Amino acid sequence: MNNKRASGFKFMTLPYGLGLFIFLLLFIVSLFPLMGIDEGVWSYIGTAWGKFEIPPLKGALDDKTQGIHIIYAVSNLLFGVNVWFARLLGCMALTWSSFIIYSICLKLRNYFAGITAMLVFGLAMAWRSVDGAYTAQTESFMVLFNLLAIKMIVDIYWEQPKRFFYKLFLCGFFIGCALSFKQTALFSAAAVVIIYYLVNRNFKLGNRNFLFGLLFISLGCITSLILFYIPLLLSAVSVMDYFCAAWLNILSMFASQSGSAASTAVRINGFSIAWGTGKIVLFYPLIILFFIYRLKLKNEQKFFLFYGLLIWQFFDFLSVNAVGYYWSHQFKQIIPSFAVISGLSLSGLLEKSTRNPQKTNRNFYFLLVIITLLWFPYGTVADRFNQERTDDFRKLGNLIEKNTQSDDYVYVFATLNYGYGMIVQAYSQRKSPTRYFAPFSLGLNGAAEKISNDIIKKNTRLVVVPSAIKNRLPQPIRAKISEYY
Repeated sequence: MNNKRASGFKFMTLPYGLGLFIFLLLFIVSLFPLMGIDEGVWSYIGTAWGKFEIPPLKGALDDKTQGIHIIYAVSNLLFGVNVWFARLLGCMALTWSSFIIYSICLKLRNYFAGITAMLVFGLAMAWRSVDGAYTAQTESFMVLFNLLAIKMIVDIYWEQPKRFFYKLFLCGFFIGCALSFKQTALFSAAAVVIIYYLVNRNFKLGNRNFLFGLLFISLGCITSLILFYIPLLLSAVSVMDYFCAAWLNILSMFASQSGSAASTAVRINGFSIAWGTGKIVLFYPLIILFFIYRLKLKNEQKFFLFYGLLIWQFFDFLSVNAVGYYWSHQFKQIIPSFAVISGLSLSGLLEKSTRNPQKTNRNFYFLLVIITLLWFPYGTVADRFNQERTDDFRKLGNLIEKNTQSDDYVYVFATLNYGYGMIVQAYSQRKSPTRYFAPFSLGLNGAAEKISNDIIKKNTRLVVVPSAIKNRLPQPIRAKISEYY
């Protein structure tokens, strides 16, 4: 019996055993939650695109790029309105990401670092504080492609100039894939370019090779962006439609919101809460340990093992803070760099504790147990058993579907702080009369007037305004509803 237990534990310390554990953990916690607000937005877009031929970014605005819309369009075409398919893909993406983290740490340090980082990443990605149960967030897919891009640079560093430009092309390709899921992947792209510069400098390849490398990264990025753009092109979404909706609208909205003193106060308060509380603080001692660990590195190792990783983490930190709203799922972007640094730090600590291989293995197993106890997503698992499943929004959506015709227009009002109307809109499977249906779009200039005009112009059959936010209706929309409904 003891031998079986020992064998089982050893299996869990192998990459594939640990990967299976991470996948099952993420999959189990993702089974319970009902449709989330973001999932409602993307599910509606998936239905609008696949069923009514209303393409994203042109006919249905969202503050994300089209990668997530493609997933939900395929999901709804295959299985109807659901949450499980996209979440399953998210679980697979995060599990794959954990293997990439293992591979990176294995090359940068050793097996102990790889397994430790893999475990830390898998457990942290299931935390309630990063919306761990909602595995289909855009960050789940963006993180995967960011890690693949970083891995290409690590491979170049370790294999030296072998297949140099091929790896750089793939690096750019994965950056483009990440950008096709979320715009903040630009920060990770900037980190990758700087780290590539350090690699080029380390090998003394010269400015000419550096510029050629940038060209291959750019070609790879453009290639993947074009591939992700093709479904939009087939739906008559022009390049200008894509650029304005996915980039200019978002930049203009946040620029207009960031100038006020109230906005600054909200940012400061959000920053202090986000970074000063919760399980994220578990990483801070390990970052300090990483600075101590730096003193043990040889000079030729410091530029990548220390400076490169800190650059990566710094830009991910900027990315999380860039928007100014500290939504839980945004913190998924910085978990990979935290995990890699944690793995390297704990590996160095483990090796320093003893030089006896047998004791090292024993301490390693003990360390994994401690990590599991500290990093385990107790809150997410507790939600799995304690929450009541009252799916009123789905019921309301289904009721609207039964009492309207398939070509009717239905508008459901929602705000950033109360966006549950998006779930109703998704389950109703009815067209919104306006492209400004999502909560974020209320912050765009002139959006309220356009919504009110679209409601009347499209002869909207039903307007749903939750009682909790009826006082937040913008005046133009309120006036039209009072006059016509």
